[in-house]
Amino acid sequence: MFKPGMNFSRGFSSWQFIRGQEGDPYKSAVNPDPPVPPEYGDKHDRRMHQFSKNVAGWESEEDYFTARVYNTATEWVEQNYRQGPFFLWVDSFDPHEPWYPPYYYADLYDPDFRGVEPIGSTYGKWATHLSPRQMQRMKALYAGEVTFLDRYIGKMLDTLELCGIADDTLVVLISDHGHVVGDHGLIGKGWATHARHEVMDLVLMIRYPGRKHGGKRVKALCYNIDVLPTVFGALGMKTPKQFEGIDMTGLVTRKKKAIRDCVTCSYHTPDNMIVKTLKWTLLLDKDHRPEMLFDRRKDPHENRNVLKKNPAVVKRLLKLEAADWAKRPPRTEARRFW
Repeated sequence: MFKPGMNFSRGFSSWQFIRGQEGDPYKSAVNPDPPVPPEYGDKHDRRMHQFSKNVAGWESEEDYFTARVYNTATEWVEQNYRQGPFFLWVDSFDPHEPWYPPYYYADLYDPDFRGVEPIGSTYGKWATHLSPRQMQRMKALYAGEVTFLDRYIGKMLDTLELCGIADDTLVVLISDHGHVVGDHGLIGKGWATHARHEVMDLVLMIRYPGRKHGGKRVKALCYNIDVLPTVFGALGMKTPKQFEGIDMTGLVTRKKKAIRDCVTCSYHTPDNMIVKTLKWTLLLDKDHRPEMLFDRRKDPHENRNVLKKNPAVVKRLLKLEAADWAKRPPRTEARRFW
């Protein structure tokens, strides 16, 4: 959100921006407190120094980004809910790293840690950067950050109830990407990690007005671009033609079992490509050659590469990938290797 030129505020009647996340050049203190531990490595050194400056002087939970973002959004609801229908987008950078919750949240999962908090994530094999004890604490920091966020999302939902608009409001919770935190001997997101379910299987939860369809779970593949058409569908509105996604309402009502045969994605294209069905995950290298194949039903944690044993599956997945790209508008295809 803080990077120049993104224009995410375009089209909104108002917007508020909570500064200071990650490497945002927000403050210019010479001696950050807390200091940056040397074991974070050169890759994250500059960004962590800036983050330490941004969070210096915090005194209570209310100073943290998660609390400030959701308290600001909650206040907006309290001030505006009587004005009629609204669309409110709350973009929470957390639980992205650096994982820096109030430490009592991390202590819920790891109460005995003493030492430098490993709040930064240097991507790659974790054993080259962290001890097993530090890795255990990093997992607790991540879990604590998620718990911290969960608490404030709950506060937001409580506010909808208190204002008497919960049953008239469509609520959608969606995530950006996941993060490998020690699994497969790795940390981060990137070529080696991106095919993994920890990174690719994202959160998508929808609460319909009046809690209609409550408790239903849908097992189907979708893209982020399918969310907005689904919002239109849930509200009984026709999706404007300029939106490229698919309305998933039929999955919820059981009129459809699937909307896509596969999904494809990449990280820093053209470095790699991932093709995914409900059963298989295929990772292609930068030259579009099959590199890894996982049978997710037999191997849900994606630990066993079965590429050589399944040439027919690889061939079928490559055909599905080609068909998926063929469906995309020309302007999307032109950006494929941007």
